[in-house]
Amino acid sequence: MAFDRERLTLVAGGCKTSVQPALWLYWNEDTDTVTTAGYMAHSALSVKDQVMVIPAAGTGITFYYVSAKSGNAATLTAVS
Repeated sequence: MAFDRERLTLVAGGCKTSVQPALWLYWNEDTDTVTTAGYMAHSALSVKDQVMVIPAAGTGITFYYVSAKSGNAATLTAVS
């Protein structure tokens, strides 16, 4: 499927509080490959923001960071 902005939630920080990097939570209901270049399209995402991704099964949160952004399209990279 495609990125669904409704499933992305700001947990802490962000442009409204001027705290960077921000922490986001994303419910990956369709088990998409979130590391596909430009998969997440949201103007509020910034490079270095952290994204916790919960898979459809609801088990095993995976942590990523926004490694690149072009327009609204953000690219995620796994935190090692």
